[in-house]
Amino acid sequence: PEEIALICEIVESCAGLSRAELSATVCELLNWRSQAGKLKTRECRDVLEVLEAKGQVTLPPKRPGCRGPTHIPNSEESSR
Repeated sequence: PEEIALICEIVESCAGLSRAELSATVCELLNWRSQAGKLKTRECRDVLEVLEAKGQVTLPPKRPGCRGPTHIPNSEESSR
């Protein structure tokens, strides 16, 4: 409950940040890191989205970007 309250406070006070920036900020403040020491930003974004679905936070809209896998041409396509 304390972490949830802190997350809600961070989201509210950092309204200008993107979802990725919010998740990195939350991870840094709560020291959410993998065993390798990297921030758990993907997992944090999942938590933020669950909190949004429950109405506990309002996240910024998703920014348009790359959706899905990148097409890599095979050797026949690249020789054209």
